[in-house]
Amino acid sequence: MKLIVMSGKGYKFKKDDFVFLNNLPNVQEVIMTDYNIYITRWARSKNIIIKIFNIEYQRLGRNAGALRNKQLVKYGNSVIIFPGYKNTSNIRFEAKKANIIIYDKSKKI
Repeated sequence: MKLIVMSGKGYKFKKDDFVFLNNLPNVQEVIMTDYNIYITRWARSKNIIIKIFNIEYQRLGRNAGALRNKQLVKYGNSVIIFPGYKNTSNIRFEAKKANIIIYDKSKKI
């Protein structure tokens, strides 16, 4: 599985987030939009490849996030959305359109 991880910069991962991640089947690669210490440590502890998709705000302007999300869903085959990610509706829309698996942890249950 190539897992796209979306979370807000200020989101502090909790123990149950890692329990959830540990129960995902066959994660071979983690794709992030920014460096995230929590996900990086988790992925390294599992020998999972880490890929960061940098965004070119200067060149792409206001559409940068949406354009990046389209690239992400072409590369990954699943996405997990944690709280704090401001483009949640866009990544969810792109993931549905690309027919990839969505794990939505952004809502409190």
